[in-house]
Amino acid sequence: MEIILDSKYKKLLFVGAVYKDNGCIEYPWCLNKRGYGLMNYYGARPLVHRVSYELFNNSKIIKGYEIDHICRVRNCINPNHLEMVTKQENLRRARIFLKVSTHCRRGHELSNDNIYYLQRGNGKKYRQCIKCGKLRMERWLENNKEHIIKYRRNYQASYIRDYKGEIR
Repeated sequence: MEIILDSKYKKLLFVGAVYKDNGCIEYPWCLNKRGYGLMNYYGARPLVHRVSYELFNNSKIIKGYEIDHICRVRNCINPNHLEMVTKQENLRRARIFLKVSTHCRRGHELSNDNIYYLQRGNGKKYRQCIKCGKLRMERWLENNKEHIIKYRRNYQASYIRDYKGEIR
């Protein structure tokens, strides 16, 4: 759906916006789960930084291009912090900005002998700390001890029944 914006949205865009010392103008209202601002426009929910770019640069976003936040703040709507770039360029800039973590949130070092790789349902891979995984498993076993004992008892009882259904 192509969205045609008029100048009244220039005013509405900045109502309640938070002006930061670094020059960012942060959109505080509706944010999606990834931290990008959303607004209502006749049933559509465009991303606010894209609206800001189109309004203040008087140009449409070219197909195949993305709007990159130069400041790396996802809900920033300052037109001076937005630039139209290719997807490859946007990903390259993001990789430079993102730091690869060397320790998990509990402080364990993420070295090759302490990590394993998992794959989410959407196909994306992520690292998992082995020590934290063991701690999680121990906590789960402790919390589910009664359930495990009951399951084992039922399994063993069903295993030793003979063909007539009687326990031997």
